[in-house]
Amino acid sequence: MAIYGGNQIFVGSTGANASVDTVVMSAAAFSVKVTNLSGAAPLYWTVDSVGGACIAPTVGGQHSFCCASVAGNTINTRYPDMQFGTVVQLVSNTPTQYMVEMQSAKATS
Repeated sequence: MAIYGGNQIFVGSTGANASVDTVVMSAAAFSVKVTNLSGAAPLYWTVDSVGGACIAPTVGGQHSFCCASVAGNTINTRYPDMQFGTVVQLVSNTPTQYMVEMQSAKATS
């Protein structure tokens, strides 16, 4: 498991063997946007607030968001408590490049 820190935007790649990447963003946000940059495989992810339950995603999991295996596929979601930071966990069965963005209420996409 890799843990990354950031403020507004982070670009990374999931590891092999369906290991979970954890991205901790310190900025308050209106929503979180995850983009599958490479499209190598579907990208499954969960979002929670810092100190929350932080349930890890699983490949094909029922409680995970999914970005299709299409380069540029994006999922944007609001989460009830993103005032004190956000934890996004990502997993894929093949190394897949992704981008995590924290968006303000003024974000257009």
